[in-house]
Amino acid sequence: MNFRGNRVTLKTIIVFETHYGSTKQAASRIAKILKEDFSHEVFLYNLAKNQEHPDISSFDNVIVGSCIYNGSWVPHIENFLANSFDEKKIALFVCSMFAGEKSLYKHAYRTYLENLLEKYPHIKPISMEAFGGRVPKYNYLDEWVTQVANKLPSFTTDNKDLAKIDDWARKLGSLLK
Repeated sequence: MNFRGNRVTLKTIIVFETHYGSTKQAASRIAKILKEDFSHEVFLYNLAKNQEHPDISSFDNVIVGSCIYNGSWVPHIENFLANSFDEKKIALFVCSMFAGEKSLYKHAYRTYLENLLEKYPHIKPISMEAFGGRVPKYNYLDEWVTQVANKLPSFTTDNKDLAKIDDWARKLGSLLK
């Protein structure tokens, strides 16, 4: 916590990793709303670029975001979850193509967030959310083979809902007060 005049400024770190840019975009939008609407001092930390876990001791809040790659959280981010988050408010989010499909959202939330907490029972998030994601375009034949083989619905190449990210960031800001 920082004190500016009579105001307390909360320090928040958003630790994330992205493969195709959706998680970085979500983290940036969340940071912007926490800064502008809730006067947080926010630091973005891309674990893929830094490779070392950040020192979170000086932060009041920790937000952790991961893309879903090959069906799970990326290893650097999941390893980060082994840290102690005592006396920190923590929130989690993922970006996944499945979460962006209305019919698969509940499955994505359960698989990528609720099931993750079973592995890390020390984490008690104040909020969690799953957003859509982005995948590179396949050529037509690759896309067709993938859909037929996996019996998946046809995905767009980008199915995240930016308004949903903004709404969650505002709800999160209220919880982090």
